[in-house]
Amino acid sequence: MGYKDKQRNREYQHQWFNKKKLDSAWLEQRRQAREVWRKNNPEKVRSQRKRKYLRDIQKTGFREQENKRKQEERLKLKIEAFTHYSYGKIACACCGETEINFLSLDHIENNGAKERRQFRRGGVLFYRLLRQKDYPTGYQVLCMNCNYGKRMNNGICPHQLRK
Repeated sequence: MGYKDKQRNREYQHQWFNKKKLDSAWLEQRRQAREVWRKNNPEKVRSQRKRKYLRDIQKTGFREQENKRKQEERLKLKIEAFTHYSYGKIACACCGETEINFLSLDHIENNGAKERRQFRRGGVLFYRLLRQKDYPTGYQVLCMNCNYGKRMNNGICPHQLRK
């Protein structure tokens, strides 16, 4: 039962919720009720999310923060994939280049075009797909020069031709 005094009512609700949130059964019941409500009211959920987004973008620096967060997330995915495919040390498998901005993933079997048509993904979406598939074999890290050289020389990098 609420109080007529708003401040006193707010304090009561705060105390009540603090007691209830320790009860895991109540929290689980509340989570399930929210989930059911979301499924039954997709339009309201969409409008609430839109209102929150519009409110957030009005905050100073929100867009810059969001862009920075996404950029960091993309770099993290790229580093994770490159670390896996270069066996711990991020470097070109052919010439040893370590500048991450020069590196890319290469299809060892030269079947990249076929795979791009099949999955229709590139860049960060491709790194996400690789992570979801638990980093399958068939890829290596090459710098852009070696990758392009391999493409132009029927699958053999010019560095390998000199050896």
